[in-house]
Amino acid sequence: MSTATQTADCKTPLAPGRPNQTAFTSKLLPTPGHIAYINRLTRSGTLPPDPPAVKTVISGATSHLARYDAQIVLAQRELDRLVSERTALAGYVDSCRSAIAPIQKLPTELLVEIFDLCFPEDKYQPSWPTAKDERYRVSHWDLLQLAQVSCHWFRVVTETPKLWATIVVHTSLWGHESTPYRLMARFLWSALLRGKDHPLELDIGLSATRFDKPVLEMLETQRHRWKSIYMFTDSWTKGPQPPASWNAENLETLFLDLRWKAVESIEAPRLKYLTFACKLDNLPSLPWSQLQKCTYRKHPLEFRKDADPTPLSVLRLATNAEISLEFDLGAACLGSGAGVTEQVASDIPALHLELANAGDSATVARLFDCLTLPRLRSFEYEPRADTLPPAWSTEHFLMLSDRSGFSTHLTRLKIEALVSDAELLRCLKALPQLEDLFVLETHHAHELVTNVLLEGLRCSPGIAPLIPRLAVLSLHSRLEFSDDSYVELLASRVENMLGGAEPEKLPFRAFVLSDPGARVLSLEARRTLAKLVVQKKLVIRVRVRVAPESTKG
Repeated sequence: MSTATQTADCKTPLAPGRPNQTAFTSKLLPTPGHIAYINRLTRSGTLPPDPPAVKTVISGATSHLARYDAQIVLAQRELDRLVSERTALAGYVDSCRSAIAPIQKLPTELLVEIFDLCFPEDKYQPSWPTAKDERYRVSHWDLLQLAQVSCHWFRVVTETPKLWATIVVHTSLWGHESTPYRLMARFLWSALLRGKDHPLELDIGLSATRFDKPVLEMLETQRHRWKSIYMFTDSWTKGPQPPASWNAENLETLFLDLRWKAVESIEAPRLKYLTFACKLDNLPSLPWSQLQKCTYRKHPLEFRKDADPTPLSVLRLATNAEISLEFDLGAACLGSGAGVTEQVASDIPALHLELANAGDSATVARLFDCLTLPRLRSFEYEPRADTLPPAWSTEHFLMLSDRSGFSTHLTRLKIEALVSDAELLRCLKALPQLEDLFVLETHHAHELVTNVLLEGLRCSPGIAPLIPRLAVLSLHSRLEFSDDSYVELLASRVENMLGGAEPEKLPFRAFVLSDPGARVLSLEARRTLAKLVVQKKLVIRVRVRVAPESTKG
């Protein structure tokens, strides 16, 4: 094999601008013909006709390979230099962009609001929290991540009390490998200090462990800041001796879900809103008379268990508050037995009942017979979520109305019950002061919003209207009534308000919520109603309820 056809040495610049460094090309580099020739000899087992020429290539290539290795080292160094310099320049350019970025011009107050919006409401409330979740939320890990962006952001994060105003601590997750007590206590104390004097929202989970007491003691040092507390116990085992009293002078909102008493009493002169999901025996002593709103939700695990006296007791305790009761009517304690019904008189201004297992009209009648509500202005009666509508007892509701004087002061009624249109009209006849009426027809086998109901609510010339002060009518319906009945009802109500003593309450407000797949109002009906809207005599809103996501069986 002749080497005369092989290329000569070729030197080209390795790095532009540096002519003293050149690239090396060996004159022994083979052509495609040389490679094919050697491969044929190898496959055929034939010796080359000129072995010395081949040996010359082998011996001469040693120095050439060494030169290639040296050039590769130089090239790699040059490549590393280029990569390093490019990285440095890119970082510098990014820093320059950051220095003139619009966010640098934001006032600190606006930057704080952005930081606050970075975290969704359920950020610290995963469905099944782990020890890692607990460590992150007690330390405010997400805030600490933001603090690493720049010195300015570090100062904003660590020196803005508002960002540290929510404390979530569940002691059942303390004491694990990733949540040792000393570390968690340091995180908690640091968060409390950074919050300074900003009002504090607490989410406290107690577990009857040795960590409950020190955690509560740390939180108590900031009780002058307490504004809102949600406290629950996740163990049926009774915890250690509870604190005798908490003096929370600025506490406004309290939510308690306790399996055992976690504190003996709470002195809170500003407490307005109370929600609890436990027995009264587990509650601390509270300033019931000053409450503005009180909600009782029977714990799901206690439904259909022991007789529950709590609903009626709440009516006696929080006599000045708007009351919302969510409970199992079938397990409610409405009397002392032998058919004796307990009597409860309360001056509450509003009562919202969400009932489960309330399909027995006799039990509903006993519930109505229990009550005397001489100052009630708002009454809501509906099923607990995902349960059937409760039964209704027209006769006993009318007796409740007469006993309580609803005809003089009840101005708002919301009803979702198994009651006929004619029976509902009988009840409405006894409520002439009603201004807001909400009628819900959600059970597929029960029709309540019918032509009979709409025609009964319509105002006719020369006839005293039913509930003459009506200003708001909201219907949740499958729209199984005629368009004419609905349009005539709204038009008559507008005219009634115009000709009445209170035209200033115009426009009349009408709302319709229909189920998916229900028909829509006709074009002619919509045009008629649109004229009233344009004249500012009517406000109407028609929406379709969002269907719940189907579950896979």
